Amino acid sequence: MPLTARLSGHGTLDATLDDLGAGTAWEAVYRVRPRPVLACTDCGLPMHAKVSGRGGRFFAHDRRSATCAAVGETEEHRALKRALAAAAREAGIELADRESLTRQPPKILKGQIRYARSCRRASAAPWGEARPR
Repeated sequence: MPLTARLSGHGTLDATLDDLGAGTAWEAVYRVRPRPVLACTDCGLPMHAKVSGRGGRFFAHDRRSATCAAVGETEEHRALKRALAAAAREAGIELADRESLTRQPPKILKGQIRYARSCRRASAAPWGEARPR
């Protein structure tokens, strides 16, 4: 189950952010009537906002999709994706990049996030000082 969805007229929403990355409160998309028009960022099928038994926010397909890559994710998997999204944000990676990152194997993700962090630290270092590798 994805952590992102497209909201008609607002762009991509990110369930890992307080304002969903679009200046929208979770309460505006979760259990409201009329239901907002949400679509999967991967397959485009209709979605709705949900909260897991452990309190994790996510988006789910209205009907089971046989073709979407996000079908069948466990709460543990979504928790890992939330942690990766937070690390990517901390490293300065934009939302579009994070969406593509979550489709890659964890080993590659870890390397990309480490690289982005080192680039950010290097760009912040004064020119006369040694830069981290």
